[in-house]
Amino acid sequence: MAAAAANGVPVIDLHARSVALYNTLRLCPNNGDYATGAVGAFFGNDHTHFEAAGARQIAGLIATAPREQNIPLAVHLR
Repeated sequence: MAAAAANGVPVIDLHARSVALYNTLRLCPNNGDYATGAVGAFFGNDHTHFEAAGARQIAGLIATAPREQNIPLAVHLR
């Protein structure tokens, strides 16, 4: 983030946004079971990639950030 600030480049803090989403969805803390329930519907079996439903929610975080942060790119979004 310091490099972006030094160069006047906007940053979307996806880590903070995704943690807030996970907490809202009550995905954290997790007992290590990534195969069932809400966590299983969000994350894939490799514990890294998302299932379709989770991917859509993460994409939504990214898509809304430019407007919320007044990033100039937002004028090009539908």
